[in-house]
Amino acid sequence: DNKAVKERSFHSAVPVAEKVCVMCKDNHTLSHCKDFSNLEPNKRSEFAKEKQLCYNCLVPGHSAFKCKLPVSCRLCHRRHHSLLHERKNTKPEDSSVTSSSATTHVEDEQAIQVNTVMTSQCAKQRVALLATAVVEARSEQGHTILLRALIDQGSEAAFISEKATQLLRLKRQPFKGCVVGVGSTRTAIKHVVQLNIRSQWDHNYSLPIQAYVMSKQLTTKIPSKTIINQTWPHIDGLNLADPSYLTPGSVDLLLGVKEYAQIIQPELKKGPPGTPTAQKTNLG
Repeated sequence: DNKAVKERSFHSAVPVAEKVCVMCKDNHTLSHCKDFSNLEPNKRSEFAKEKQLCYNCLVPGHSAFKCKLPVSCRLCHRRHHSLLHERKNTKPEDSSVTSSSATTHVEDEQAIQVNTVMTSQCAKQRVALLATAVVEARSEQGHTILLRALIDQGSEAAFISEKATQLLRLKRQPFKGCVVGVGSTRTAIKHVVQLNIRSQWDHNYSLPIQAYVMSKQLTTKIPSKTIINQTWPHIDGLNLADPSYLTPGSVDLLLGVKEYAQIIQPELKKGPPGTPTAQKTNLG
């Protein structure tokens, strides 16, 4: 995703079959095409329609209705690719609860430290990126949606947004505590939930999660602005945990150090200084 310093972007280091971009004919998927990413969303939709691509995965040969991937858009959770999402005029978002250098104080429990440490930067544009992954979240009742997760090695707990909790219809257990963030911002925690997540790429892998429900936004949009796609040969052809990592999007799940330890794999793909390092995980 990004830049020099230690970058944990959680991309799979498992090579896949050679791909040919339907736009520029280069060896990558359309979702990683710089020319396609630079188009306006409505132009991307027109191109997908013209080329008869699946609106869900941007691959030819089938429709979104027959696509084997689950609901794809990490912005609205509907059945289209995130790059095809067209923004409409909406109300200003709720004030966010920044997790960086924040501490979660749980009454009658030990404090839960939340400190986002996995950062890297996009070389020329100097935009800090955090490690993200798009995961399939599933409730005990079988409700399933795609969520964008922030992997935070410095957090002692996992958190989920109120919106995602409602969409999954998760069973809530009462809990009493609060998050104290930057500037002494306090956000009450009243519930904890159980769910399972699995990779978009490997449905045989499943990870149970206990997450605290946050009534406010978990973070601001990540990254803070759209990053122009670049050619990074060392990550071409990898099953990325977050294929749209260059596009700002909301985060509805925060995975902490416990989850990080369970998904991390030893393999790394390193490129020249100022380029992303791909860290293999069970999520991609």
